Amino acid sequence: LAPLLELLNTGCQNDGNLLQLAEHKTLLPAVVAALSGATGAAAAAAARLLYTLSTVEEGRKAVSRAVGKEDALRSVLALLAKSDVQLQALTLLLLSNCMVDEGCKAAMAKVLSASAAAKDSSQDKPAQPVSPLVCLQQLVQSSSPVVSERALTMLGNMCGHTGLRASLQAAPALLSAVVEAL
Repeated sequence: LAPLLELLNTGCQNDGNLLQLAEHKTLLPAVVAALSGATGAAAAAAARLLYTLSTVEEGRKAVSRAVGKEDALRSVLALLAKSDVQLQALTLLLLSNCMVDEGCKAAMAKVLSASAAAKDSSQDKPAQPVSPLVCLQQLVQSSSPVVSERALTMLGNMCGHTGLRASLQAAPALLSAVVEAL
């Protein structure tokens, strides 16, 4: 899968190809679906292709629609919890671009709200996956200045949405990490 995604990404270096791929009705959902459970090279190639497509307005809107579904957004957010710094930086670029669009911001607000509710209801249960807000806090505090800067950029783009601002305000450790980074 990774070589095919890399080939498509290389083809996107031509604006005409990039716009055609962004308009393709089945490609983006397939690439986003490939992120669910993808590891290593396949995850990086899928994220890279989505990021490349999101670098022009028409492509960004299409990618935001594809990524802006809650399950798809959870798959993309899961990439941030991986230890690969390059994958984290690339995923943050992708999400930063998507956080310009209201639909994707609304989906992110729902994901963060659901994550907070799940955390509250699982106080006595075994370890749960790291919440997106805790993950973002860790990325802001990353030893990689590139990852930290990209996490701050994404958070800045998220602040344009009332629901996301409320979620961020409810995460004092994340806010402290942001203040320390500044």
